[in-house]
Amino acid sequence: MTTPADSTEGGPPKGASTEEIEADIARTRERLGDTVDALSERLDVKAQAKKKAQQTKDRAKSKAQQTKDQAKSKAQHIQDQAGPALPIGAAVAVVLVVALVIWRRQR
Repeated sequence: MTTPADSTEGGPPKGASTEEIEADIARTRERLGDTVDALSERLDVKAQAKKKAQQTKDRAKSKAQQTKDQAKSKAQHIQDQAGPALPIGAAVAVVLVVALVIWRRQR
């Protein structure tokens, strides 16, 4: 079982050499620096707002692209199902309208 006296978390063990104490101080400073950086990041409201706005923008772009892709896919599916009937139907409609206009002008 480890006690606080010989734990590396609470400092160097009793009777540690100068190098061990200096290494422990360096580790402690590094952890303290990381903690200060983390706290600074959490307290930077402007940076957090920008980050959240960018995330929201990215999600919106992704959703728009996904919706666009789905619409293209559905349109292609409808076009594939309609086959040549759609252009033929449109051509027949145009011929009928032209014939109706000519017939009315002759009367």
